[in-house]
Amino acid sequence: MKKTQATSWKKRIRCLAVAAAVLALTACAMPELPFSGGGSAQETEEQPREEMVTPLADSAQPDNLNQAGYDVVYVIDNSKSVWGDQKVRNQAFKNITNLAVGSNNRIGVVYFADHVYESLALTSMKDRESCTKVLSFLENSDRDEENADTNIGNALETAAELFDGQDPSREKILILFSDGINENQNEDEDYKLAADAKTLEVVPQLEEMGIKLYCVFLQKDRTDEEYLHQVVNYFSEDNDYVEERFSKVTMDDLSGLSPAFADVFYKMQNNMKYIQIRKENLDSTGRKSFYLPAVGIKRLDIYLDGNVGSNARITAAGECENEMWSDGSASFYTFTNPVPGDWSITVDGTVPEDFFGTICCYTNLSAKIEMKHSGEEKNARTVTARFYDENGEQVLVDSGANASMDYVLAGEESEPVSVNMRIENGEAVSDGFALDQYGDYLFRFHLTYADSADEFVDLSYDIPYNYQNSAPVTYDMSGRRFSGKSVSGGLQTYIEESELFLDPDGDAVTITEVTQLSPNNSVEVTQSGSRIYLTAQKAGDFGVKLTLEDAGGAASEVKIEGVMADARVVIALIIAACAAVIFILFLLLTKKSRRDKKKKRFEKAYENVVQANKECLDQYSSGLDTNKKIGKSRKEIEGYIEQIGSIIRKNDVDEKLQKVLGVADYVRKGYTDDLFGEAAGKWEEIEELADRSDKVMETAQKEHEEEKAFDEAAIREMENHGKEIAGIEAKIAALNKELEAQDKKIREAADEIGDCTINDVMEEEIYCRISVRNIAGYPGVRGSLSNTDITGQVRTGCVSLGDAKLNTGAGTLGDLCESAGDLYIMGYYDEKTDREGVVIKGAEPFGIVKNGETKETSEKYLFSGDSAEIVLGDGIHMTVTAR
Repeated sequence: MKKTQATSWKKRIRCLAVAAAVLALTACAMPELPFSGGGSAQETEEQPREEMVTPLADSAQPDNLNQAGYDVVYVIDNSKSVWGDQKVRNQAFKNITNLAVGSNNRIGVVYFADHVYESLALTSMKDRESCTKVLSFLENSDRDEENADTNIGNALETAAELFDGQDPSREKILILFSDGINENQNEDEDYKLAADAKTLEVVPQLEEMGIKLYCVFLQKDRTDEEYLHQVVNYFSEDNDYVEERFSKVTMDDLSGLSPAFADVFYKMQNNMKYIQIRKENLDSTGRKSFYLPAVGIKRLDIYLDGNVGSNARITAAGECENEMWSDGSASFYTFTNPVPGDWSITVDGTVPEDFFGTICCYTNLSAKIEMKHSGEEKNARTVTARFYDENGEQVLVDSGANASMDYVLAGEESEPVSVNMRIENGEAVSDGFALDQYGDYLFRFHLTYADSADEFVDLSYDIPYNYQNSAPVTYDMSGRRFSGKSVSGGLQTYIEESELFLDPDGDAVTITEVTQLSPNNSVEVTQSGSRIYLTAQKAGDFGVKLTLEDAGGAASEVKIEGVMADARVVIALIIAACAAVIFILFLLLTKKSRRDKKKKRFEKAYENVVQANKECLDQYSSGLDTNKKIGKSRKEIEGYIEQIGSIIRKNDVDEKLQKVLGVADYVRKGYTDDLFGEAAGKWEEIEELADRSDKVMETAQKEHEEEKAFDEAAIREMENHGKEIAGIEAKIAALNKELEAQDKKIREAADEIGDCTINDVMEEEIYCRISVRNIAGYPGVRGSLSNTDITGQVRTGCVSLGDAKLNTGAGTLGDLCESAGDLYIMGYYDEKTDREGVVIKGAEPFGIVKNGETKETSEKYLFSGDSAEIVLGDGIHMTVTAR
């Protein structure tokens, strides 16, 4: 065994000797090599090359958006001709006000007739408290016979005063709602002439103040539309704002008032794009799908009218902060920083024919725009635009976005020159183009995203640019080692022109002067083709300064300093160094020791720690995903409960009826805490275990960095770290299974709460009257319960059986037997048989007598004409009939 090892060593030494000999022969016999510029990376200390880039805009803001915000004043007609429409009018204004919650809008209000009823100063909409103030103000239902005429000019004058002293940078907008012209109830012509004169005086002043005027016209039995067209156009023949700023709603389509106001509200704000949703936009399952592109959308608002809000589900592309609220007539959903991707809105149940909603996106991207000088041809250049959100983070825009650019030379009566742009890696990049003249240019950039008819962003940027002749851009060289070829004048090398200079305008550049920086080693400089040739007198330090000038006369300087070496000497030194390196490597690779084995064992133990920690992290990530789902379910359940609570408050549902409708537990204080408590405990345990794993991993990393690889105790300690983390991983895995079981339980609860039919019940008509007879213990006494209220309207929701009126003329059925108040009557319609009826439900079980036997139940269905013998909780029998 020893003899074999010795022989192996001898062979290796002989091979090394042969390698050294070959290298020596190569050095002696090597022919003279062609010279080349440059040295190795270790020998070079050059300044970083700067790309030839001209910033057109470091942070350009879209010029088609108002950055300061919007001041909006509603001017609302409350003359006698609209008194009958006050409720739907006020609700429409409240709906668009809810759309502004959290925005940089301020809203003021003026209610008017002959003179102003009342007004509200411009109020911020950034918080719910301020918004509530505006919403409360929009409840005006005054009807003053002394203030019943119409004078639009008086109202507009008051509205204009609300803008006095306000921030002039905020955009000023006025929305007029009226059903027609200035008029007097007594048809007084003098009144009309005076009111028209007042309006004619005020409206042009609005234009001078920069107030944009919008109008929503409620058309009745006459045509006053033309007069309001003139108002919108500021009584000017030069303006035509009617299509953009005028909306009309007819009396037979009052449901269109909210959509009309929403359309105006969105049109007036350029940073907001929206999509209207109608019934025809939903598929057969009641779903509207849409794609949210990556274009820096910072807020997504969804508005749904009150008929479907509680039955709607929003499916997002990913987790994001969201808020939902309802005012009882409409539902509003706000998503902050929504995740780009596929979204959908699903409306469960029957969708009304007049269903209406909107999907609204807010975006405001700043742009950094650069012009790059390509150098491929004279004046050739490209433009790149990058986009940033309000936090300065770059937004990689969707590949489906459209970017365009054009430019024009200022002062020239010429058409703008269009340049194609494309989206590459989330940035807008132009095709190559050339500027043929120096001067002041205006560049216009446009970024849009439109998915068929759904437009999500429309941003424009106007950037001025002064184009002047530019001197060559230079790159000094210093501390560089050159290997030169021996020529008659000394040692010669060359440098590519592109390594020393580039001209931004693509002009030819010549060397006009050479200044020697090393008197003991002068250098001759010549320019040929695309190279600069340097010929030094001898080997050693040298330096020169070159004066450059382009074809336009612009000049600059560049320095070259370094060391010139003979190429043949350099090669011989390299060969000798290589031989030495090979010998040292040979010795290192053949050396074996116990030290290496320990190191290998230590590294293996550390690898096991890292692997165990990775598996532990995977388990933690799995638990985190489950916990996020639980968090999402909590928000969903809290949203459902809020909707249920809203319905309970709106219909004044008492605790007993809540129990009958199966919602008492949901609105109980502490319900969500009880439901989610166990899951929260499991997640807390997982986090504590993960923290323990992190601490063990930190200790292992520190020991690994200290290189205790040759300490037996350190190796055993590292092995124990791996075992400890593996044990933690097993515990987290077990807790994950328990957390997943909690997630399933919570998801089932969410489905159950989401399927709650309280809204359907409260809106269902009570189709039948109820009569009560054969009341045990009260012969001849009968009761009746009407299905209409005192106005003759069919009742909806629930009524107590105890409210049935007695034929004795005094009291109710509940006065005779208190337990009758525990039974509730609700409307019921069977679609299969097309039959109407009622369902009787009890807060506590009650009895039904059939064939002489009494069976307990919690509900009983009766179609029109059906009867049932009921036994109340206190044992009283009676017969209940639906008619």
